[in-house]
Amino acid sequence: MFVFHILSFLSGIAALSCMNEAGDPVSNWEILKFPHSTSYVYSSETEPSPYDLNSTTSGALAHTMQQFWIPSLQYALYNDEPPYATNYNFSVAHAKAAFVWDANTAVALFHSIPQFPVGPRTSPAYIGLLGNAWEYAQHVVCITMATADFLNVATLLAGMDPSVYEGSLPSPTPLLNCISHSFGSYLLTAKSATYDVDIWSSCVSPYFSSNLQVISWVHGPLDGPSCATLQTTDILQISYPFGVSYLNYDNHAKWGIGTYPLVCFGDLNRVETQAVRAGAVLCWKNTQLYESLQSIIQQTSTC
Repeated sequence: MFVFHILSFLSGIAALSCMNEAGDPVSNWEILKFPHSTSYVYSSETEPSPYDLNSTTSGALAHTMQQFWIPSLQYALYNDEPPYATNYNFSVAHAKAAFVWDANTAVALFHSIPQFPVGPRTSPAYIGLLGNAWEYAQHVVCITMATADFLNVATLLAGMDPSVYEGSLPSPTPLLNCISHSFGSYLLTAKSATYDVDIWSSCVSPYFSSNLQVISWVHGPLDGPSCATLQTTDILQISYPFGVSYLNYDNHAKWGIGTYPLVCFGDLNRVETQAVRAGAVLCWKNTQLYESLQSIIQQTSTC
């Protein structure tokens, strides 16, 4: 009965949207989760959120995800490590996202969390993160967009051959090398598995003619800094002013900053094995977010 009332309430919302910490509609937000924790920082806040990512009823992620259980809406979930998977498929894109949309509006969540989310086909209500998400730092980005823009973006993402485990995406646009698509103030760059390069230094950096500092999952043989005319270096340590500090070994988020105020969040890690995986990077310019991310970078590699 409780779930029925929630769905009835959500069905009355005028339009889909990313929801902020209080459950109010917003155009976008970003979450950075700490390692060994389900605590996080919301957007450009200077203190940890008072909420927990394990919550199913409070905080920006829970409020946004509840909309996936509105019966009349279309949705799609993909993750290279789907919930409860017992075998890993190395042939699919190394990419994770969740989308929900109606005729007018779409909500897109791009994230780094394996086995997330458990969707409506499996669970009668949103159940939050699974236990595997606790160990490493992660990111989630939410964007509210027009459905027409989303469908164009979705054809590009479908071309990466992501592991869609619930719902469906439109017919794919074939990917050759790197393809970039702009919508609103955002630019999405996707690469195919056959384009054997680091997406950050070979696709994103040249597009913006910008140096990049990137943090990603650094387990296995590393790409190391890219020291051409444009440099892409690795963020080695994160440190927040409220005492949370960690090395990139404890990080599974994938984000970077370029020439002020360029910020990017992506799918692919800067390790050698990721060059043969498809994935995407989302970039935009945001002064406040840039300054917030720059302020927590404690140490980087050098050329």
